[in-house]
Amino acid sequence: MPDRPDHHVDLHVPKLETFDVPASANVDPKGFVREVDSFTVHPHGLYMRRGADHPEFGYLESWLLPALGLRVNVFHFRPGATPNSHRYIDVVEVGGDRRGDGARDVGKRGGTPEGMGGGAPTAATRIAPMTEPGDLPVDVWRTRDLYLDILELDGRVRVEDADELTAALAAGMVSAEQAAWAIDRALDAVAGIAAHGGDVDAWLAAAGHPVTWAPDVTMCEPNLPAPKRVAIGAGPDSPAVVAKTYLPDATLDRFPEVAK
Repeated sequence: MPDRPDHHVDLHVPKLETFDVPASANVDPKGFVREVDSFTVHPHGLYMRRGADHPEFGYLESWLLPALGLRVNVFHFRPGATPNSHRYIDVVEVGGDRRGDGARDVGKRGGTPEGMGGGAPTAATRIAPMTEPGDLPVDVWRTRDLYLDILELDGRVRVEDADELTAALAAGMVSAEQAAWAIDRALDAVAGIAAHGGDVDAWLAAAGHPVTWAPDVTMCEPNLPAPKRVAIGAGPDSPAVVAKTYLPDATLDRFPEVAK
């Protein structure tokens, strides 16, 4: 984002999310269990759509695209809200496991990273991207957000939160390898989108990762009662934890001005 005199870098560990297909649940970055209207597993990724109780938007659609290291989102904004994007892309590591197997790496690199076996992953452990056909399908998908965001609005593209990635690297929250991987994913995406006239969907289709979006959605009411909260990175059936505060839909992080 553009430098501002009052700009403060949000230093935080990589954010984790869980997408439990059999349970029709998405555990968001703050541990809140969100009911999912639909999951669809495709050869190249996972599609999700669900309601969102955010004051700015009422519905969210997402595609997890492991081979590209991206999560592509459409936020359905409420009447009167000012959209900040038509397509909002997160650079993410994507991993997964079979329900009941415990968290494990199913990425191209193979193996079970320290801290991932037998339980929920932590922000400090690596999720290697799923890139091979044999990696799919899995029951529970997991993402680790690597800070960089790519926003497309009216064909114009910008990259945000490079300062967060730099700060996380300096603080040892991500490795140099992870940071370089994230930058490469973002650069590839920006170049591909630019080559297709700012059309994200056209680039993805040409790259062999076609995406489609719901023709109509039912917006969720804003500011609903807080849903169940579990440990960050855990599954929806995990024991509940007490939330000190509740922010309507953890995707609020993408709209920080609302939190003020």
